Amino acid sequence: MTKEITEHIEVVEKLSYIKVLTEKFNQTTQIAAIAAYEKSGLGNKEDADQAAVDVMRRLLNGMDICGIIEVGEGVKDKAPMLYIGELVGSGKGPGLSIAVDPVEGTTATAKLMSDAVSVLAVSERGGILRLPPELIYMDKIITGPQAKNSVDINAPAAKNLKNIAEALGKKISDLRIKVLDRPRNEKLIRDIRETGAKVASIDYGDLMPGIGTCIQGSDIHAVMGIGGAPEAVLIAAGVRCLNGGIQAKPWTDNKDTKKILEEKGFFLDNVYTEKGLVFGNLIIFCSTGITKGEILDGVRTFKGGIRTHSLVLAAHNGYSSAKFIDDTVITNVNEIEFRKQ
Repeated sequence: MTKEITEHIEVVEKLSYIKVLTEKFNQTTQIAAIAAYEKSGLGNKEDADQAAVDVMRRLLNGMDICGIIEVGEGVKDKAPMLYIGELVGSGKGPGLSIAVDPVEGTTATAKLMSDAVSVLAVSERGGILRLPPELIYMDKIITGPQAKNSVDINAPAAKNLKNIAEALGKKISDLRIKVLDRPRNEKLIRDIRETGAKVASIDYGDLMPGIGTCIQGSDIHAVMGIGGAPEAVLIAAGVRCLNGGIQAKPWTDNKDTKKILEEKGFFLDNVYTEKGLVFGNLIIFCSTGITKGEILDGVRTFKGGIRTHSLVLAAHNGYSSAKFIDDTVITNVNEIEFRKQ
């Protein structure tokens, strides 16, 4: 057997194993999304989040992995959330670093509004930057493959928009920029609009819009502004699989928090790219819609079953895959009404 054939077999075997892992992680976000959806629209975001956390923890612990939560929902004394440093899995199998957000958009879920998802990202052990729990927000600029080398988070918005427009072959007035609608982003929103570019406000969560910059037909040309820090890591995993880019800087307006972050090496002028946030060779990203959004449909129920919509991404040493999965979970086959011939 030649060296080339041996190497090819090894690649195929590795990719097959990654496929199995990816399917299991997709099932995890799928069932967590269903659990959160069952609590949606009831006005209690904590209940929806807890339902998804409980399912995600149980499924992760049922996998033959040596997993550790690098980006989660706080520190150990905040349990029963999936906390930073928590070990998950059976203790057998590959060592993996995991970033989770069982419900991205807890308020959106509680109010049955759009764009809530259940999401996780995975890399080999040590392949995901562990964020300190004090780092709540990061300033971000996220772009797709064509524009990722044309932006600088330290540059004025007008210059970045000019460069994005040139990279995409568009007029600035044709750009549609997603920004979280928060007081901390008011100046940025004004600056963007002054250039003639359009601002599409985000009510809750910039994660899926960030991934959307890399998806043709999404009509999202960039995501800019201050949003959640954990989401920056999850976005980095997704855009790495899709050859997009993110630049992110720690942000806080609290002096005490700033001092704590600096003591831990997270200075406000540090710039983290997608490879600085997720630097492993193996990347798996799974996201399942809870409520209907621009990129993913939400959970849909019917008599005897449930439909879900997921985005599943994977990359390893130059190989990558991306697919949307519209799946059906049968809860009671006897209740399903089949079409008559």
